[in-house]
Amino acid sequence: MRITSPGIRSIGGFIVAFAVFSVCVSCAVPADRTPEIDAAIRRGQDALKRELSDGGGRAGDRSLAALALVKTSVPATDPAVAAVLQNVLSRCRTDYQPSNQYYAAGLEMMLLESIDPKRYRNEMNSILSYLLAGQRAHGAWYYPNQTGGGDTSITQYAALGLWSAGRSGLTVPSTAWSDLARWHVATQFRDGGFAYHPPQGPSKDTMCLAGAGTLALALRQLYPSGGRVKTPKDPMPAPKLFGVLEAVDLDENNSVPTGGGVTGQATISKTDLERSRSAALAWIDRNYTTESTTEWKLYYLYTVERTAAFADRDQFGDVDWYRDGAAHLLASQKPDGTFIGGHRYENEIVGTSFAILFLSKATAKAVGRRDVPTIGGGLLAGGRGLPTDLNEVRVDGSKIETRKSTGPLDDLLSQLERIDTGDAAAVQQAIVEKVRLAEPEKLIGEMDRLVRLANDPRDEVRLTAFWALARSGKIRIAPLLIRGLSDDNADVAIEAHNGLCVLSRRPDGFGLPAGPFAGLDEGAGDRLRAEALRQWQSKSIKAWQDWYRRIQPYDQRDGLFEVDDPTFLTR
Repeated sequence: MRITSPGIRSIGGFIVAFAVFSVCVSCAVPADRTPEIDAAIRRGQDALKRELSDGGGRAGDRSLAALALVKTSVPATDPAVAAVLQNVLSRCRTDYQPSNQYYAAGLEMMLLESIDPKRYRNEMNSILSYLLAGQRAHGAWYYPNQTGGGDTSITQYAALGLWSAGRSGLTVPSTAWSDLARWHVATQFRDGGFAYHPPQGPSKDTMCLAGAGTLALALRQLYPSGGRVKTPKDPMPAPKLFGVLEAVDLDENNSVPTGGGVTGQATISKTDLERSRSAALAWIDRNYTTESTTEWKLYYLYTVERTAAFADRDQFGDVDWYRDGAAHLLASQKPDGTFIGGHRYENEIVGTSFAILFLSKATAKAVGRRDVPTIGGGLLAGGRGLPTDLNEVRVDGSKIETRKSTGPLDDLLSQLERIDTGDAAAVQQAIVEKVRLAEPEKLIGEMDRLVRLANDPRDEVRLTAFWALARSGKIRIAPLLIRGLSDDNADVAIEAHNGLCVLSRRPDGFGLPAGPFAGLDEGAGDRLRAEALRQWQSKSIKAWQDWYRRIQPYDQRDGLFEVDDPTFLTR
């Protein structure tokens, strides 16, 4: 059994990191957006502009509308947005005065961050001070000047405000995140759900989504890559040129910057957070419906979108939440472009804002643009400073140069077939660039060759083949990747797992560790590492086989399909 170093610091790590970066970039515009959805968003934008220009809505409603417009690419100079912005800024000049307590504070923090966090840093600090001062001793938020044990709904918007503040570089103490996470863990019902004002029940769909989303967000903030949160005393790592395309070992317990200004030591364990989040997501999977059982129909859908983004979920249960939610919204949009929910406060402004935030996948775009998913053995530290044409990126040690990838994809695969293992890095890098940045559609014509390369005796060739096969988008290739999980080489097995995450659009990998050596001491011997690999492979194979049985094409069921059948790709 060949057990390689954790974290895949070889070109395999680069391939994983580069692929993750490319996936993040592609998230900027949802792949499942249709012309009908785009048209609905435009009609919603026009309706919000009319409502704002007519002076409609409460101040908090107007802030929500401005946020929805900015998140759907309406410039801050638009008169409707500019008027709301000036109102928000005027209430931040001294001590921040919210328009609708912590709900509006979170929304207005997000609005300023979306427009210009550098320019409005002082105003954002004013909102942050208000939010931190309002956190109760138990960790949650409640209505100001009222006695209560915490409000799950209010707390989620306060958490969104903290998130935006941290993403903008403001100092958010980890105690704020730890305390709110601990409150959620303590108030979660045995069924995994949440209520508005625990311990009063029962579990509600809106609140279960809110709780799951806040826990997933807290987990991202407190444990961004499995390490501890960076403290002000920790030295910053020496940056590489431009700070891009650096493979970082997820198994190391290094001090890591969160990318969000969170400082201090987490005081709630990662295990407790993950267990609570998983229980909440399980409740959602069991009970998910496209339309909320409460009056808050559109508030619910925006919460669905946020929770899915933070938890990396394309489905809840067996439901494609975006496809079904979008179909529901398209059918319910009024002729004037507005959406109206079931509660009296979900009026034209509020309902339409929630609807277009959902349709545009506003949170997913934010997460993809600034947060780093933890898929596989590597993650990207940085992401700024790339040449405008990503097709020209070349990494040589710590240097970044520019060059065009050489040759069409078939020539590169021919080079891969002929290489010695020690010469693999340059060819692998060129294949990554060609597939991700120039010719992804050419993979379809190379499937037979890639299947053959997936059985090559050379580790680096199999690793590259698994990477490319996963990017083909052909669900029929999943059995080959599942078989790759049992590869003797740990790097190749991890790449097969990464490929399944990409192919299935499940970056969480069913909660499986990204690699087999997470949690092992650096000095662990070969016996312990071999056992860790065996256990990880066993769990991974079972999880992915169960997934594939649920979604496999009809002609591959009941033993009709074998991955070694040479005709399987054309069936």
